[in-house]
Amino acid sequence: EMIGAAAEKHARQHAIDGSDPIDPANIGAAYAGHTHGNIDNSGRIGNTNGMVLMTGLAGKIEAKEKKNSGFCVLPETKQIAGSFIAEDNVEYDGTGISDFVIQCDAAHLAKCHGWIKFGVVGDIEMKGFDFIEDPEEIATATAGSRWEFDLERGCLIVRKRSE
Repeated sequence: EMIGAAAEKHARQHAIDGSDPIDPANIGAAYAGHTHGNIDNSGRIGNTNGMVLMTGLAGKIEAKEKKNSGFCVLPETKQIAGSFIAEDNVEYDGTGISDFVIQCDAAHLAKCHGWIKFGVVGDIEMKGFDFIEDPEEIATATAGSRWEFDLERGCLIVRKRSE
């Protein structure tokens, strides 16, 4: 081990701007800002919480939204009463729905898929669609019936699934 002036001279000589610089590759070390594919040097893959990790092109690790990962994501279950606006991948259990509203955005880019089990049926309203399959049938939904709805790019399909 070098001490004193020898250690200082040796350190200056091998510093980045010294006469004989040593970089991390010379000693088998990694640079401070190195990454491993999409994993940064702090161990993160992106900055978004709740993503699914999977391998992509050539086995490279990627973070994707659950709905874009290709995995089957079980729907969230919500108990509802009163008026509400449908959300994506939710199964609603309604015990006193006063209004059921599925509405497409003005640009017709909305995507929404889910289920609803009617407890007591109120008014059912659907607005802003280019196509609706069987709108009259859901308008006469009965208590206890279960329905699936699927909205994509201004096109709404509603299907009765059970009594």
